Amino acid sequence: MKTCILTFLLCGHYIFCYSQTAPARYDSVIDRLGKEFANDTATASLSIGIRYRDQTWFYNFGKGNNTEHAVYEIGSITKTFTSLVLANAVSEGKLSLNDDVRNYLDGNFPALEYNGAPVRLLHLANTSSALPDNLFSSPDTGYTKQDFFKALAAVKPDTIPGTKTHHSNTAATLLAFVLEKVYNEPIDQLIKRYILDPLHMANTSFGKEPRPAGMMTGYNAAGKPTAYLSGQLSTGTGGMRSSSSDMIKYLAYLQTHADAPSRMALTPTISIDAATNKVRDPVSIELVNDRVYAISLNWLQYHPAKGDLRIWTDGGTFGFRSYIVLYPEKELSLIFLSNRTGENMLDKMYRIGSKIAGMTNIEK
Repeated sequence: MKTCILTFLLCGHYIFCYSQTAPARYDSVIDRLGKEFANDTATASLSIGIRYRDQTWFYNFGKGNNTEHAVYEIGSITKTFTSLVLANAVSEGKLSLNDDVRNYLDGNFPALEYNGAPVRLLHLANTSSALPDNLFSSPDTGYTKQDFFKALAAVKPDTIPGTKTHHSNTAATLLAFVLEKVYNEPIDQLIKRYILDPLHMANTSFGKEPRPAGMMTGYNAAGKPTAYLSGQLSTGTGGMRSSSSDMIKYLAYLQTHADAPSRMALTPTISIDAATNKVRDPVSIELVNDRVYAISLNWLQYHPAKGDLRIWTDGGTFGFRSYIVLYPEKELSLIFLSNRTGENMLDKMYRIGSKIAGMTNIEK
């Protein structure tokens, strides 16, 4: 499919849209939604990658040289890469998801349990560890691995691990350190070896590495430029940077369930009552149930209607917002990358994704 370039003069700024051409009636809808997103602020750019069956489409909006190769911070989407390394470790027999996390820690951490129930590796990856979100005021202010474990020694789960869910950078950081110990290799190198190199994601890197030439500037909700993530503790939890062209390769791999680790990463491990947010007995995500959602290895899943199963996660940093979603029954997956934070950014991405997913008759 050819690549088209559309140029618009809006609000005093040029907005460029680069796109592999989708069927015309869908192309116009996606183009309109993307322009509405970028028009809402003078600093926001949006890169969209779409994979439908065996086709790939790219749309890029915003001023400047924003293409499918432009690099954005992806925030907590990084956690799915670390979890995929975990799935590989399980497949290789190096550990089990039900292992007590303390089996892989140097030193004594008697507090990492609640009434005798330990924090297990699975809890670190499905957001049910009952550990605090952060040990420090910010995960990216120069704290080291030694600082992390010193602070962790004073932490105790606030309930029985596995019985409630909430976001925890502490758990994600701990998982990254466990994997580093198991393999005796840094988490960024493990992610490269197991994911980036095999998928030829050459445009993806980590905050501690030199900033690539195509890196976008991030902006906060007030439209002010922000600092990039670069701390040691964020490497395997939120410190990755990528482009829509690279992320589509990652989505294609997950969408095709190419191997045991990719299937494990997307297999539900815990079910949550959507009304009460309480953990309930596991249910099959294959069954339609709009009252329950599930969590796999740092992925959320919801199946409210036949043909509408969606698997997603999102990320945010000081100046970037991202959203990634798969619709397995539709053979559709999408990545959204923006260089602007703010209360409504994720909601806007979600609405665009839902609109695209609603186009059930996309032509092959």
